Formats: sequence, C-alpha cells, structure tokens
Amino acid sequence: MHDLISKTKSYIKKLKRLSRAKRVQILWSSVVIVMIIIILVWSLTLPGRIRKEVRGPERVESEGDFSLPNFEEIREKVQEGIGGTVRELENIASQHPTTESSAIEPTETVASPGGIQSLVPKDQIIHTIKVNQTLDKNKFSITVDRIEFTDDKTIIYLTLDNQALIPAAFREGNNIIIMRDQEAFLELKVKEDLFKDYLLPDTIEAEEQLSGVVCFDEIFPDEPFTLQFLSIYHGCSSCNGRDYIFKIN
Repeated sequence: MHDLISKTKSYIKKLKRLSRAKRVQILWSSVVIVMIIIILVWSLTLPGRIRKEVRGPERVESEGDFSLPNFEEIREKVQEGIGGTVRELENIASQHPTTESSAIEPTETVASPGGIQSLVPKDQIIHTIKVNQTLDKNKFSITVDRIEFTDDKTIIYLTLDNQALIPAAFREGNNIIIMRDQEAFLELKVKEDLFKDYLLPDTIEAEEQLSGVVCFDEIFPDEPFTLQFLSIYHGCSSCNGRDYIFKIN
C-alpha cells in the first residue's frame, strides 16, 4: 500500500511538470478508460437483471439457464484497464524525467566573455540551454548567454549594453515574459541573497554594460518557447520602444 501511495505521488509530481496540452491529453485518456470499464461492467450484468425482472422473484436455483456474471473476469478486465493507464503514465513520464530519475545530466556551465558563472550549485541544475544570441536595436543590445533550469526556477543569464548617451528603461511593469503554447510566464521577483547582487536593474545608465540574471518560476524545458523583452526605450516609450524576442528551442 505504501509503494502504491509513493508511486501515485511520483506520477502526480511528474504530471505537474508536463505542458498543459499533455496534461489535458492524459486526463481525457483516463476519462475514456474509466467510461469503458463502467460500460463493460454494466453490459455484463444487464442480461441477468433483465431476466430477473421479466421472470419475477423466483429462486435462482430453479433457473436452469441463469448464471451470475463472472466477477473474476470483470476484475481481470478492470485491472487490465488500470494497468494500461499506469503504463501510459509511466511511458509519458519516462519521456519527461525529473531530477529523481537522473535522466537529464547536469550540463557544465562556463560563462561567456562579459558574463557570470552559475549562481546555483551544479547538482541543482537539471538542464542548461546555451543560447548565445544577441539582439541590437537603436544602441541597446541584449545578449542571452544561457538558461539554467532547476527544480523551482528558470534562470536566464544576460548581458545588457546601453551604447546611447542617455539611460535606457529595461524593466517596466511586466514587460519581461516567457511565452509557450499561448501561456505567459511573468518574471519572478527573487528575494534570495544568492541572487541579490546579480539581478538586473530597471534602468541601464548611459554607456553602461551589465551582466546579470532574470528569473522565472520552474518551466520544464520540453517544448520551445520565446523569451520576450517588450518596449525597451530611451527617453520616450511611445516614440522609440523596441521589442527583443528570442526563440528558444
């Protein structure tokens, strides 16, 4: 019984890490299997109920052609259906392992020129995407060095370069987001001391270059997404606001 509870908790944890589309697919598959089991049990017991209602409350021993449903067969079919659902969940979970399965090996992270080293211990990193992409617009550039995924955070390492002679507004409201499957993830307001010296400021001063991080909640790296920095501007947002959109595969 304890093993069953442990496995159930493990499956639930793995399901939470899947994308919304895959969770919906699993839900409907489970509903269909349960409905099939209910229909099967109902159809196997229906003939006996009909005969009993038509012939009246006679003793079962007097009915030569009457027999109770084979409950052993029903039990086997129910177990087979449940087993199929468990196997399906195990197959899906094996394609999207967590740190407990150790299927995703931590990636060695090396800071790029002007970047910074990893802020979390290597054994806490479940996956790393090396991006090394730069977008330069109107004397302001953003370089996405790499993205590290842990159990509870998504950490994005950036280098910002304001080449203009006036400050640039980097963060304003919720203008830094991740988009995946039409679902938006807002920037996480991190308070740990580990990150406080590396969180990028809202404003980048004139002719200033900074390296630091922005953080999001845990996002499992199983599907492509876009990292978006919206309406970054010098002086006037309505005049020269620019969007920086990085496609992460």
